[in-house]
Amino acid sequence: MAVSLVADLLHYLAQRGCDIDALLREAGIVRADLADPEGRIPSERKARLNAAAIRATGDPDLGLHMAESVRAGSLGLLSFVLMTSEDVAELLTLGARYFGLLMAGGRYAVHREANAFVLSFEQEPGILCPQFDEPRYIVESALLSAVRQVDFMTARVVPPRLVTFRHPEPATGSAEHRRCFGAPIVFNAPANAVHYSASSGSIPVRGAHAQLNATFRQQADALHALLQQSGGVAERARRVVAVHFRGAIPRVQIVAAELGMSARSLQRALAAEQVTFSSLVDDVRRELAVGLLRQRGTRVTEVAFLLGFQESSSFTRAVRRWTGRPPSALRESGATSQ
Repeated sequence: MAVSLVADLLHYLAQRGCDIDALLREAGIVRADLADPEGRIPSERKARLNAAAIRATGDPDLGLHMAESVRAGSLGLLSFVLMTSEDVAELLTLGARYFGLLMAGGRYAVHREANAFVLSFEQEPGILCPQFDEPRYIVESALLSAVRQVDFMTARVVPPRLVTFRHPEPATGSAEHRRCFGAPIVFNAPANAVHYSASSGSIPVRGAHAQLNATFRQQADALHALLQQSGGVAERARRVVAVHFRGAIPRVQIVAAELGMSARSLQRALAAEQVTFSSLVDDVRRELAVGLLRQRGTRVTEVAFLLGFQESSSFTRAVRRWTGRPPSALRESGATSQ
């Protein structure tokens, strides 16, 4: 996740009066991680920050409100690609192509229909953070952020014809969705998508500049290739490890086989990303432990067994090392946030 997006979220949460230092501690993010505006925050830490933010604000529609607060030009290199695009259709197409510059774990796609063009968004398979009680946050934030970028870059409001979501209508209703998107909303739909009229695609972008756009796209292509090269294997391995925690620690041979690699090749690829297999497993183990302990009705002994601990005492020591608190404290904090 790009540091610029995390900074926007923190800016919004500060305006809401949240304790930013406390939220960063809970997410495992230190201030130094935010110093480089072109830097990146591991996706699992951003997910923990999302979950902590929802708990701190008590706002089930935080994804919408966060997207509303995203500032123009805060997307780093991608902002320059978007603001020099020719029109709305190209803006959304390039945004979908280069979304990986901002974060992993999701993808946009653009396709045309008879009388419309459609921007869709899907979350990619990955680690599910059990402590993240509102997974719709990601989808709703992603789609509204795209709508907001269209408005920013055209200097006008370009309302969608329709917005659809795969998830059901929230218990809090859809009034906030209709207000934010300025369009009819349909839940339990086949896709997460924003539908624009065909004519909207030809609305010009106010900073359109073909030569500059070509230059920015070259830079974006180079950065995209670098990010894929440096971060892909660890992220995929992390997902496989999470799936295979079933009462034992996943072996490197099993994870490598799932990735179509030998164990030695996997370890070399991880080393190139400055990650060891044991540290990766420990990181996923911590993520799952914290999330499961915060779920209502879970028992410490059950979580310890699931994550491959032979004794509850060793699990307790591990949780203290990860969080500075015993498992019982995490269970109590999860119960109070329900």
